[in-house]
Amino acid sequence: MAAMAERLWVIENQLDETNAKLDCLLKQPVYQSHPMQCSDRASFSSLNRTELGTLQSPNVSHQRADDTTQGVEPVSFTGLLPLPVLLDTIDLYFSCCHNQSYSFFHEKNFRQRLSDGLIPDHLLFAILASAVRFSSHAFFEGRKHEMAVTYANRSWRSIVSSCIAQNNVADITTVQTITLLAIFDFTAGHTHHGSAWVKIGLSVRIAQDLCLMIDPDSNTTLSPADQEERRRTFWSLYLLDRIVSCGRARPPAILEASCQLQLPCDEEVWRAGRSQRTDTLDQLSNKTLINKGKLGPFAVVIIMAYILSRGAQYMLQEYNIRSRDPPWDSNSDFASITSDLLYIESQFEMTKPIQDVIAEESVDADGINQTTTALIVFSQALFYLCHCLLNHPFLLRHRLQSTNTRAPSTFLSRSFDFGRICAMRLTRHLADARSAGCATNASFYGYCAVVAGTIQALYVHSMDETLRTEAMEHVHMNLATLSEIGKFWENVSAMSNALTQFSTDPYRFHILTSPDPNIPPLSAADQEIMWSLVDYSTMSSAVKVTQVYHFERAPPCDATGSLQSWVNLFSDANFQNQMDLASMVLSNPEPEHSVLGSNLLPSDKLI
Repeated sequence: MAAMAERLWVIENQLDETNAKLDCLLKQPVYQSHPMQCSDRASFSSLNRTELGTLQSPNVSHQRADDTTQGVEPVSFTGLLPLPVLLDTIDLYFSCCHNQSYSFFHEKNFRQRLSDGLIPDHLLFAILASAVRFSSHAFFEGRKHEMAVTYANRSWRSIVSSCIAQNNVADITTVQTITLLAIFDFTAGHTHHGSAWVKIGLSVRIAQDLCLMIDPDSNTTLSPADQEERRRTFWSLYLLDRIVSCGRARPPAILEASCQLQLPCDEEVWRAGRSQRTDTLDQLSNKTLINKGKLGPFAVVIIMAYILSRGAQYMLQEYNIRSRDPPWDSNSDFASITSDLLYIESQFEMTKPIQDVIAEESVDADGINQTTTALIVFSQALFYLCHCLLNHPFLLRHRLQSTNTRAPSTFLSRSFDFGRICAMRLTRHLADARSAGCATNASFYGYCAVVAGTIQALYVHSMDETLRTEAMEHVHMNLATLSEIGKFWENVSAMSNALTQFSTDPYRFHILTSPDPNIPPLSAADQEIMWSLVDYSTMSSAVKVTQVYHFERAPPCDATGSLQSWVNLFSDANFQNQMDLASMVLSNPEPEHSVLGSNLLPSDKLI
């Protein structure tokens, strides 16, 4: 009884402290988000460094409730983040996220609008959610993931309540926010992965409604820098759409034929705020590039995303196949995609060594121009990845099996050997980039490492000692890459576990590398294992390795759980009454929120 009484006393004290803090917050002026039209800019007041002394962390203990009449200093950003930390995290976004590999903002203009209070709160929250993972600030110590989830949820609720629920007019910041949140959800593991598809589709439709896939009229009032930001926002969404389509039954949402705007311009031209005419995606597909020298590194990333998507649809999905000819036929899609890769290699030096890339770019204070170099490194990784997918032993055999075609052994031998070489090049490319100090923060590098590592693991039992040694070395290099990137991305951490488990016992899969076209088929379970190592969506949504690696068949779809996730996705405290009817048919309650501290609201639940 004494222990219980002591426990009750502790709880009462904690409740008193919580009430005191809430009373303090209610009596203070705060920087907060208010429902607004999407075309409006934030209620965030003008930000400048002279205000920093008036702000305090929400972790600082407040006075007791009976002492609050003496006045308390204001807190920042809805009580969730001090202004110095906010500004430092935005700096971190531009050093660790911008152009790695998405390019949403003209940095100088963004910072000016932030200073003027013209950035919507929903966009600031989305940026914070994206950048917190890279922070070493003491404010986030031990709770980076929880804080990132909180910021992402608040960003989404702001979008839902101010734009979707009220049917207000959207603008480019709406697309930027929802796309950033889609990236966050796709890479945040199983609990968030399903929401990403909804947000990608929503962002695509809003972008189309804003005609972002078409260049502005010649009489537009937009500055050249704003016109380019508009283009890059669309192309970043296009890039995400293409990357996430590297999986089964995941066709892209954006049609190439609808992309009528020019490709991104040179980075220096954009930073200077000048205009520059570049080529279009249609010119690329017809191999009629006329302004190749004006295409910046982000444009090359988009070009490679276009080819990667074609390869993924052909090898992983069987969608958008133009020809049913066998891969070795010159009229086949396989030959066409390979031809595109050769054309791009001849135009943009896709195999240039990392040190040569660094030497040719202007240097920053640390010796590397990360803004451009990171994009070049990423485009080269996509180039090698395309070859890996086209010549992957499992995928190529599956493609031949689906067409009921017997392949010449010489074709298989050459293809498998070239795929192995490209997997080695991709592996060394990522390792060399990290060793040279290039930014390799993109989560998609995890997928690249798994695909390359899986191909190499198929050769660790080769009869050729040289191949066997090289294979083991490169598997370890890919695991090192995954370990490094997995520190920041939830889905990459799961990928590292998957490749580790596969590489411990790949013997029964070694037969896939044989040039013999008539090998015994893999069991259904083994086929699922191989699919899980080439399907980006499966990798990113896995709950744990054993559920990907050992199940005999795909788990059944839970319609009730699916409906619940949709209700949660569009639920918000400001219009929860609109969802009462839907809630009545659901048997499961909403997920409990995570208690991250006294400054977090109960509505900060995981979406």
